[in-house]
Amino acid sequence: MDKKSNILLTNDDGFNAEGLKKIYEILQDQYQITIVAPAQEQSGSGLSITFKDPIRYHEVTWENGIHAWGVYGTPADCVNLAFKVILDSKPVLVISGINNGSNAGRSVLYSGTLGAAIESVMQGVPSIAFSYADSKHSDHYDTYISLIVDYFIKNLPPKGTCINVNIPSSPIKGCRMTQQGKGLWTDDLKIESHVEKGFVANLINGRFIHINEDSESDVVLLSKGYITATPIDIFDLTNFEHISKHQKKFEEILI
Repeated sequence: MDKKSNILLTNDDGFNAEGLKKIYEILQDQYQITIVAPAQEQSGSGLSITFKDPIRYHEVTWENGIHAWGVYGTPADCVNLAFKVILDSKPVLVISGINNGSNAGRSVLYSGTLGAAIESVMQGVPSIAFSYADSKHSDHYDTYISLIVDYFIKNLPPKGTCINVNIPSSPIKGCRMTQQGKGLWTDDLKIESHVEKGFVANLINGRFIHINEDSESDVVLLSKGYITATPIDIFDLTNFEHISKHQKKFEEILI
């Protein structure tokens, strides 16, 4: 393994998040690391980018003297800015996380952690998104993260694929490469107050919904104590079954 392989670290919880500092501590002796992360929390930002307003960024220093870049933008902005402005060349790998809370199932569609990983893949750089189910029990996985990163450095995912890794809060039984589940995080909306020209509503009661999960899905295996690694292909979102069923009839409507 090349100990000088360049890795970009980012996240959606902000550059002061414990998960980001934790993964830096785990990997700092093995890789050359650059940290470019949001200056403010960007949870739930998905793959959104800033395209009308200028993106401000500045250098910051953690209490241990480690330098990082804080970006007033989304996780995807962080990756874009790192590739095109901050770094002299693209890294071997981008790592996003460690997110505070799981990103199994269809939660990937909302996740800023995955947004950064997907943006990286769209720009031709392999990526891994790390999330843990419960940050209060985060002292048991250091070795696992190091092994997982080492594995994917040596076995890079194919173009168009990022790796979504979720770590359970329970004692770890092993690791599984598996399929994406169907469950997702959801919230209720409650009107909290009235204002002059409308209302103010807040998200409450965040909860995870299980939806007819396959027994080998990341959602199920995570709940059983396994670290899950799900290859997510972003290059083709086409529903070919629907094309096969409707193509001829649809194309006849303008004949």
